[in-house]
Amino acid sequence: MCETGASICLPWPYRARHLDTLKIRNCINTYSFFDFHRREVLDIPDSLRVFEGYGMTEQFNVMNVWVCGQKSLEVFIYRNTKVDLKNKIYLFAGSYRNLKVIDISQEPKTSMGAQIDRLSIFVWMPQLRNLNMSGIGLQVYPSMLKPWRTSFPKLEIVDLSHNNISHFDIEITSPSQDDVGLIDLRFNNIQTIGVHEIISFSHYKRVFIDMRGNPFRCDCAMANLNDFLQKNTNKDLSNMNYLYDLKCVTPQRFRGKAIRDLSKELLCSTDTTAYVAQISVLCVIVIILIITIIVTTRYRKEITILAFTRFNILLPSQPIGKSSNKTYDAFVAYSHHDTEWVVKTLLPRLESGSPDGNNFRLCLHQRDFAVGAAIADNICQSVEASRHTILVLSRKFLESEWCLMEFRTAFHQSLIEKKKHLILVLLEDIPVSELDADFRRCMQTRTYIHISDKLFWDRIVYSLTDKSN
Repeated sequence: MCETGASICLPWPYRARHLDTLKIRNCINTYSFFDFHRREVLDIPDSLRVFEGYGMTEQFNVMNVWVCGQKSLEVFIYRNTKVDLKNKIYLFAGSYRNLKVIDISQEPKTSMGAQIDRLSIFVWMPQLRNLNMSGIGLQVYPSMLKPWRTSFPKLEIVDLSHNNISHFDIEITSPSQDDVGLIDLRFNNIQTIGVHEIISFSHYKRVFIDMRGNPFRCDCAMANLNDFLQKNTNKDLSNMNYLYDLKCVTPQRFRGKAIRDLSKELLCSTDTTAYVAQISVLCVIVIILIITIIVTTRYRKEITILAFTRFNILLPSQPIGKSSNKTYDAFVAYSHHDTEWVVKTLLPRLESGSPDGNNFRLCLHQRDFAVGAAIADNICQSVEASRHTILVLSRKFLESEWCLMEFRTAFHQSLIEKKKHLILVLLEDIPVSELDADFRRCMQTRTYIHISDKLFWDRIVYSLTDKSN
């Protein structure tokens, strides 16, 4: 036994004079095939009868080959070996008349150095009784074992458990009544027991083919097994009694149920429950999608405004106006009767200097008009110096000549700039009949904001914001 990390020089074919038994555990073998072609070594007579290697690490750059090796061997154990190769290939060739045990297994939970890529045995082993290939990563049932006992007439135990074999097929020639043995296929990936498998184990009455612990899928492919079990209920199937206790793993509706208890009609029936559940989920998704499309289409303007004002998200479908170098963000046109609402409500919400101010620059005639200049000139200059004009509409506004002049100037500026210059704010409900032709046309072509609107401030902020920044 080697200490942790210790290395040895142990070249195949393990020959030394009078060497009968060789047992090695937990060693790193660095010269596995160093002596393979050396005549002075090959001339040494065979005497090795038992070789046992456990937990070894092999370091070499060729495949793992056993060719013309120890003809005197009776036991060959090579268990839990790690090999520094991408693929590990076992190739046995020759005639081993005394060999009784081959064990190249890996513990199922052991991290292997490499999986078996291919395993071939071209030999005559008349005394072989135990062949252990558990946990070596086999993907298919070894072809050498299909012709049962052709090369191994006395083989009793074949351990293929804990691999990834999905099906097996033993070739039937002339089965003997004296055939006794075990083929261990537990914990593989066998999901279906089909016609070939049924023929395989039904011809060998005293050969136990153990398939327990596999992830059986109970569908129409299992109908043949179910039919076989029903027809042989009263027969002596001592080597297959466990088949009556095999349980389904998938699908979920049959999980845990014995295969023999499921009729062919049930196995071949479509699992409508799963489809109904899938269709129901799909319908819910489609309904949610339709509702989302309808809501988005119907309230796309409101969604766009809230996304921008509440989350600072400018949706890509919205046009971005060109930034203009204006002195003011908006000129506010209003009647002097509405001064209190403008000064105490509108300005604090839009201008900086208050907790909820938005830092907009507003122009008010009572505060920002040039002293000494004509009112008409002040109106024109203020409208031209502002990106927008907010019209605070009320009946008093419509009765004021100066307010109407501010409206027409702003309306004219909107036509010149070819953009939405005007922002209409309604302080009260005004019948259309009370508006002149220009106001009616303006309200038909532009969205106006009523003071009772729940999104009143969001709409104003969205309209005033320069979205090109």
